[in-house]
Amino acid sequence: MLEDEGKKDEEKFDFILEGEAIGYISLGQAQVLAMRTAREEPGAYGSRYLSVPMAFDVVESTETEDHYVVAMDFRP
Repeated sequence: MLEDEGKKDEEKFDFILEGEAIGYISLGQAQVLAMRTAREEPGAYGSRYLSVPMAFDVVESTETEDHYVVAMDFRP
């Protein structure tokens, strides 16, 4: 019975207003957060793409013992 309750808590998808996750996040949540961050905090793609919106796609994602690695592709 307690195991089921603990499992439900682990599967929650909760964010605070600032977009930060409460507690641990899943690999899927890490991918969403990476794309959201890339969209909101654009990098330096050169003057040609200064005001051009970019499309992001997760190319690879890996889960390690204590963090996630999310690699993304981007295009205008």
